[in-house]
Amino acid sequence: MSHLSWGQSDFAVTAKGDTVRGEFKMISFDMLDRVQIGTGKSKMMLKAHEIRMLRFDNEIYRPVLWEKSYRLMKVIKDGYLSLLAFRVQNQITYDGRLLIKRDGSQIELPNLAFKKIMSAFIEECGTVSERVKSGELGRKEIDQIIEAFNGCISERTLQKQKINAVDLSIVEELERFQKILTETSDFSTKNDANDMLNDILSKVRVNDAVPKYLVDGLTANLQGQDSLKEQWLVTASKIKK
Repeated sequence: MSHLSWGQSDFAVTAKGDTVRGEFKMISFDMLDRVQIGTGKSKMMLKAHEIRMLRFDNEIYRPVLWEKSYRLMKVIKDGYLSLLAFRVQNQITYDGRLLIKRDGSQIELPNLAFKKIMSAFIEECGTVSERVKSGELGRKEIDQIIEAFNGCISERTLQKQKINAVDLSIVEELERFQKILTETSDFSTKNDANDMLNDILSKVRVNDAVPKYLVDGLTANLQGQDSLKEQWLVTASKIKK
């Protein structure tokens, strides 16, 4: 089966990142979709897995490995969870529906046992999964389910990024304190204090929690150094423990 189209807006982005424009002909047979592209007097053929993205007849297509076949599927909704349309065997129209996550997991949009199958597929976002399981959101609300799920994943990712983000202001404050400690006249526990401060800095730089014994140990090694200890306690209060 094939479909021919020509338009200035049609283009393919290859797996190597090249953009190709021309007269497009989509060909589907065997276990692999292909695209024939005419550019002037020459023609080239791209297999589905050689294409990153295809714009064809004002629609976006992506290659998907589905049931041991590489198919170019039409993007209906895009995101962490995407909804794609595919051609059912021996049909020309894109009547099939596939749900695919960015991690590669995928299921055909269920008809029977929708609540059970769909709620399990999106269980990493409990609030949306429960709404499906309870029947509040059904197959007819698939667009709403996808939007709610993707919003949930996006919010969770942002929160994780905030948690995992290294606080550069604390790193800079610790480095300033280390400079002050280094320039301070020698005292009996100065080397131990500096060693502990190095350990603390190495953890803060990669956003690891700092063990309490390191903070307390450095504080103890500053006994008798009132000015240093006062500065240290202010900085120590800002460290993630």
